[in-house]
Amino acid sequence: MTALLIEHLPVVASAPNGIKKLRELILQLAVMGKLVPQDPNDEPASELLRKIQIAKSQLRSKPSGGRKILANGSRARDSNECLPSGWLWTCLDEVALINPRNVADDDTVVSFVPMSLVTKCFDGRHGQEQRLWRDVKSGFTHFANGDVGIAKITPCFENSKACVFDGLKSAIGAGTTELHIVRPIDGFLDCRYILAFLKSPSFLSRGEMKMTGTAGQKRLPKDFLAFEAFPLAPLAEQRRIVAKVDELMALCDSLDAEQSDTREAHKQLVKALLDTLTQSTDQADFSTSWERIKQNFDTIFTTESSIDALKQTLLQLAVMGRLVRQDPDDVPVSSIIEEIRAERQMLLQKGRVKEQQALPAIQPAEVPCRLPSGWMPVRLGEIGDTNVGLTYSPSNISEVGTPVLRSNNIQNGKLFWGELVRVNVAVNERALVNEGDLLICARNGSPALVGKTALIPRLDEKAAFGAFMAIYRSRLNSYIYYFLCSPMFRTVIADVNTTTINQITQSSLRTAVIPLPPLAEQHRIVAKVDELMEICDRLRSSLDKARAQQELLSILIVERATNSYKLSDPGKEVALIV
Repeated sequence: MTALLIEHLPVVASAPNGIKKLRELILQLAVMGKLVPQDPNDEPASELLRKIQIAKSQLRSKPSGGRKILANGSRARDSNECLPSGWLWTCLDEVALINPRNVADDDTVVSFVPMSLVTKCFDGRHGQEQRLWRDVKSGFTHFANGDVGIAKITPCFENSKACVFDGLKSAIGAGTTELHIVRPIDGFLDCRYILAFLKSPSFLSRGEMKMTGTAGQKRLPKDFLAFEAFPLAPLAEQRRIVAKVDELMALCDSLDAEQSDTREAHKQLVKALLDTLTQSTDQADFSTSWERIKQNFDTIFTTESSIDALKQTLLQLAVMGRLVRQDPDDVPVSSIIEEIRAERQMLLQKGRVKEQQALPAIQPAEVPCRLPSGWMPVRLGEIGDTNVGLTYSPSNISEVGTPVLRSNNIQNGKLFWGELVRVNVAVNERALVNEGDLLICARNGSPALVGKTALIPRLDEKAAFGAFMAIYRSRLNSYIYYFLCSPMFRTVIADVNTTTINQITQSSLRTAVIPLPPLAEQHRIVAKVDELMEICDRLRSSLDKARAQQELLSILIVERATNSYKLSDPGKEVALIV
């Protein structure tokens, strides 16, 4: 890394994906001949190529690809990708075997390597299983110790899945068909130098443009791997390059570990400080804890995760009655509960709603927190109604019809109207959403997504909600929305939901206990939470902007360093501090 990079290493390393960019830069410099000094006493690559061709002629009666080599080599030279003294442009087909086959007895125990056991790291490691040769010799890719394998299918290729095969049973193996194999001619190429080339950003970017096939099934053509311009370095320098890459990758590992430790320590600090708010015993204790956080606000909330933790803590404080003052002159919460009961009874008599099963009395152990003066614990089923969503089949989906809201339509607590599915079936009124309803993800493969909620805004057209969703309808939804978004709701649901799948049942939603303040205080809480969430969003926006600028700066530093090598003396050594 140049003096420019060394000077700005903290900027690059701490930027989003900064260490990833450093790893890529190391590999790019390696195959440009800028990582270690050239030694005029090294045997030149031209002589190395001559020896390889002699050795290879003994393996193949007809060498191939000469014209393609010259074409690619010319293209590389025309693009100012100058090579150091002693290096040579060639291609892998000229210096190695591409996708060779193995021969062994059927009863031989060999290694089997699926794609899941191929690493993305430069260390070249891979896992393996044991199989008999008869079971894997057909229909799979062959490889042997010292071969280099690279994924050819998207997204594994773009993610730099590649390895050097080593420690194979009986020295050979077979595996996923989605690999290309490069077999160096013994003693003339360092297999991990080839690995560095295959993992370099320039090779990956050019390869990505050459992939063929349909979306999700694109593959790297064998001819690209075989005939793309390959910078052949003297063998001694290849080995020095690999040693230096190992050294620098270890430095990146240390930086990564250091950052992980720092992030974890910061995460624990944020948690400890925020816990002092939710665990405070009285108002004086709470005020002291809040003052401590407020004085260090700019140094505490410096990451996306810390801001998200702050939001969750504010929601928790809101439904615990800690964010706004209690006013003894507020109309008691029992009054609004009685009004809701009277309204429901009237609707029941008119046949507008169905009679619900009686809810059990709330036991003291069910109350989720110590309630402030004037608050009451209430089951959600006492103050609102729930409904389950619409069931439909794929054949019901059409370009026109009723839009159906699903889990993906709730993003960051807001309703997202993109990616709507429309169905051409009759929709029961109970499966329609109304303005002001709470839309809840009631079932999902991910536990973290179950319970995510959005408040339905003004509707431009009638819309239904899907079978894995639920709605909650109440006069008090503005406050209840923040309760459903709070950590307290997840704790309450975990206590009442006895199913083993990731879902919130109708019963568990109705029986969930909510700490309910007087109506006037609900309005004050909603206003305060809205205000604080806006502050958090502005803080997040500022952080995103700063990180974007830092990332752009790191990219410019890396690009300037890389481009400066292309314009400078090809043999110039890169100064490194490790």
